[in-house]
Amino acid sequence: MQTHDLRTAQSAALQHFVQFISRDMHKVVASLFRVQTTGWVDAFGSLYRDTDYLLLHDDRLESRQVAFIYYLTTMQPKQGGQLMLYASDARGMPSRIARTYLPQENSLMLFAVSRRSWHAVSEVVNAKRYAIGGWFHGQH
Repeated sequence: MQTHDLRTAQSAALQHFVQFISRDMHKVVASLFRVQTTGWVDAFGSLYRDTDYLLLHDDRLESRQVAFIYYLTTMQPKQGGQLMLYASDARGMPSRIARTYLPQENSLMLFAVSRRSWHAVSEVVNAKRYAIGGWFHGQH
Protein backbone atom coordinates (compact mmCIF):
# COMPACT_ATOMS: atom_id res chain seq x y z
CA MET A 1 0.00 0.00 0.00
CA GLN A 2 1.23 3.47 -0.79
CA THR A 3 0.04 6.99 0.04
CA HIS A 4 -0.23 9.91 -2.30
CA ASP A 5 2.68 12.35 -2.45
CA LEU A 6 3.37 13.51 1.12
CA ARG A 7 3.75 17.14 0.03
CA THR A 8 -0.06 17.22 0.25
CA ALA A 9 -0.24 15.51 3.66
CA GLN A 10 -2.43 17.09 6.32
CA SER A 11 -0.15 15.99 9.18
CA ALA A 12 2.18 18.72 10.46
CA ALA A 13 4.86 16.11 11.25
CA LEU A 14 4.80 14.80 7.67
CA GLN A 15 4.87 18.34 6.28
CA HIS A 16 7.95 19.11 8.41
CA PHE A 17 9.64 15.89 7.27
CA VAL A 18 9.08 16.70 3.58
CA GLN A 19 10.25 20.30 4.11
CA PHE A 20 13.40 19.08 5.87
CA ILE A 21 14.41 16.67 3.13
CA SER A 22 13.49 19.13 0.37
CA ARG A 23 15.15 22.17 1.87
CA ASP A 24 18.09 20.81 3.89
CA MET A 25 18.72 17.14 3.27
CA HIS A 26 18.96 17.46 -0.51
CA LYS A 27 22.19 19.47 -0.08
CA VAL A 28 23.76 16.67 1.97
CA VAL A 29 22.61 14.08 -0.57
CA ALA A 30 24.02 16.13 -3.46
CA SER A 31 27.39 16.29 -1.73
CA LEU A 32 27.46 12.60 -0.75
CA PHE A 33 26.50 11.33 -4.19
CA ARG A 34 28.19 14.08 -6.21
CA VAL A 35 25.02 14.90 -8.12
CA GLN A 36 23.12 18.11 -8.71
CA THR A 37 19.84 18.06 -6.82
CA THR A 38 17.15 20.67 -7.25
CA GLY A 39 15.40 20.43 -3.89
CA TRP A 40 12.49 18.68 -5.58
CA VAL A 41 11.69 15.52 -3.60
CA ASP A 42 8.93 12.98 -4.12
CA ALA A 43 7.92 11.25 -0.88
CA PHE A 44 5.29 8.66 -0.06
CA GLY A 45 4.35 6.42 2.82
CA SER A 46 4.35 2.66 2.31
CA LEU A 47 2.94 -0.30 4.18
CA TYR A 48 3.88 -3.89 3.38
CA ARG A 49 1.67 -6.50 5.07
CA ASP A 50 1.85 -10.28 5.28
CA THR A 51 2.88 -11.76 1.88
CA ASP A 52 3.58 -8.31 0.32
CA TYR A 53 6.84 -7.83 -1.59
CA LEU A 54 8.27 -5.63 -4.34
CA LEU A 55 9.61 -7.16 -7.53
CA LEU A 56 13.05 -6.45 -8.92
CA HIS A 57 13.22 -3.06 -10.64
CA ASP A 58 15.26 0.10 -11.01
CA ASP A 59 13.86 3.55 -10.22
CA ARG A 60 15.00 5.29 -13.40
CA LEU A 61 12.31 7.76 -14.32
CA GLU A 62 12.44 11.40 -15.25
CA SER A 63 14.97 13.28 -13.12
CA ARG A 64 15.37 10.88 -10.18
CA GLN A 65 18.94 11.00 -8.85
CA VAL A 66 18.92 9.35 -5.41
CA ALA A 67 16.33 7.05 -3.84
CA PHE A 68 15.63 7.05 -0.13
CA ILE A 69 13.80 4.87 2.37
CA TYR A 70 13.22 6.08 5.92
CA TYR A 71 12.22 3.07 8.01
CA LEU A 72 9.48 3.48 10.61
CA THR A 73 9.61 -0.12 11.87
CA THR A 74 12.25 -2.66 12.78
CA MET A 75 11.96 -6.07 11.15
CA GLN A 76 13.40 -9.37 12.35
CA PRO A 77 15.08 -11.62 9.74
CA LYS A 78 12.24 -14.18 9.90
CA GLN A 79 9.74 -11.37 9.09
CA GLY A 80 11.32 -10.50 5.73
CA GLY A 81 10.91 -7.04 4.25
CA GLN A 82 14.63 -6.72 3.46
CA LEU A 83 15.83 -4.32 0.81
CA MET A 84 17.84 -6.41 -1.65
CA LEU A 85 20.38 -4.59 -3.82
CA TYR A 86 21.58 -6.46 -6.90
CA ALA A 87 24.91 -6.55 -8.69
CA SER A 88 24.64 -6.16 -12.44
CA ASP A 89 26.46 -7.79 -15.33
CA ALA A 90 28.38 -6.09 -18.14
CA ARG A 91 25.10 -5.26 -19.92
CA GLY A 92 23.70 -3.56 -16.80
CA MET A 93 21.26 -6.38 -16.11
CA PRO A 94 20.78 -7.73 -12.55
CA SER A 95 22.90 -10.82 -11.92
CA ARG A 96 22.74 -11.64 -8.18
CA ILE A 97 21.84 -10.22 -4.79
CA ALA A 98 24.86 -8.23 -3.66
CA ARG A 99 23.59 -6.86 -0.32
CA THR A 100 20.51 -7.11 1.85
CA TYR A 101 19.40 -4.61 4.45
CA LEU A 102 16.96 -5.35 7.22
CA PRO A 103 14.70 -2.39 8.10
CA GLN A 104 15.66 -0.70 11.36
CA GLU A 105 13.35 1.92 12.85
CA ASN A 106 14.57 5.50 12.48
CA SER A 107 17.22 4.63 9.87
CA LEU A 108 17.66 6.13 6.42
CA MET A 109 18.74 4.18 3.34
CA LEU A 110 20.05 6.12 0.35
CA PHE A 111 21.19 4.80 -3.03
CA ALA A 112 21.92 6.33 -6.41
CA VAL A 113 19.41 5.80 -9.18
CA SER A 114 21.14 4.48 -12.28
CA ARG A 115 20.82 1.86 -15.00
CA ARG A 116 22.51 -0.52 -12.53
CA SER A 117 20.51 0.26 -9.38
CA TRP A 118 18.39 -2.88 -9.41
CA HIS A 119 16.61 -3.64 -6.16
CA ALA A 120 13.64 -5.47 -4.63
CA VAL A 121 11.94 -5.98 -1.26
CA SER A 122 11.65 -9.52 0.09
CA GLU A 123 8.30 -10.95 1.15
CA VAL A 124 6.95 -9.78 4.51
CA VAL A 125 5.87 -12.65 6.77
CA ASN A 126 3.40 -12.13 9.64
CA ALA A 127 4.45 -8.51 10.13
CA LYS A 128 3.92 -4.95 8.93
CA ARG A 129 6.72 -2.88 7.37
CA TYR A 130 6.17 0.89 7.48
CA ALA A 131 8.44 3.36 5.68
CA ILE A 132 8.61 6.69 3.92
CA GLY A 133 10.27 6.44 0.53
CA GLY A 134 10.95 8.62 -2.44
CA TRP A 135 13.50 10.28 -4.64
CA PHE A 136 15.70 13.35 -4.72
CA HIS A 137 15.44 14.90 -8.18
CA GLY A 138 18.13 16.70 -10.10
CA GLN A 139 19.90 17.13 -13.40
CA HIS A 140 21.49 14.25 -15.26
